[in-house]
Amino acid sequence: RVSNAGKSCLSALKLGSGTLQVSLSWNTAGTDGDLAIAEPGGNRISFSNRKSKSGGALDRDDRDGFGPENIVWDGNAPDGEYAIEVTFYSGGNSTGYVVTLNAAGGNSQTKRNSLSYKGEKDTVFRFVKTGDRISFR
Repeated sequence: RVSNAGKSCLSALKLGSGTLQVSLSWNTAGTDGDLAIAEPGGNRISFSNRKSKSGGALDRDDRDGFGPENIVWDGNAPDGEYAIEVTFYSGGNSTGYVVTLNAAGGNSQTKRNSLSYKGEKDTVFRFVKTGDRISFR
């Protein structure tokens, strides 16, 4: 006998995925980080505007720590310029975060940074989508 038998419980969170997916997580409990994306044509997806006419949607908004927050297009995201923004909405004095962008065609990018005070915003990525290609600015 190597060890005692035991039981454990695991909670799993299922996030949407699609042709374009952006996820945010952070490292401070009791903190609310917010993910937003300005898409071509000026529409903005965020906690206050969860769905766009183009098919993009915020399918997970975490308000009390660690995330994730997730914005996804289940169909083809429109071509054009995008801007991904993170805001330190509420919580402690600072938090570190990671944003991951996954797009069709194997395009993937990750950025880590930190925010120091409530209300601070960071434009994480600016990119142009053309078909299956992503070019970062």
